[in-house]
Amino acid sequence: MEQHLDKVLITGGAGYVGAHVAVALLDAGWPVAILDDFSNSDPSVVARVARITGKVPELYQGDVRDRALLRRALGHGVATVVHCAGLKAVAESYEVFLSNKDYLAAEEEAA
Repeated sequence: MEQHLDKVLITGGAGYVGAHVAVALLDAGWPVAILDDFSNSDPSVVARVARITGKVPELYQGDVRDRALLRRALGHGVATVVHCAGLKAVAESYEVFLSNKDYLAAEEEAA
């Protein structure tokens, strides 16, 4: 198996799709970091990924919209991001988007 040096960050890596991506990448020799707020998943999934692969992914717990957290996660050898973070239903995503307009406006001002 080829060993890769560049790390892959998986947002939503503890969710169903993200965890499967993590297992596949770890099995293929890629170092993996997971960023997840566990709003649609459980922290025990990260332990299961480690048990399945024999490799422990780095874990960053928090919201993908947290710029400081993203900077910290990306600042540790990450060359690729696989974005799996999201809500489970389109309607739920839309409701959350509408309720976060103040957050989005503050982010635009900070940019």
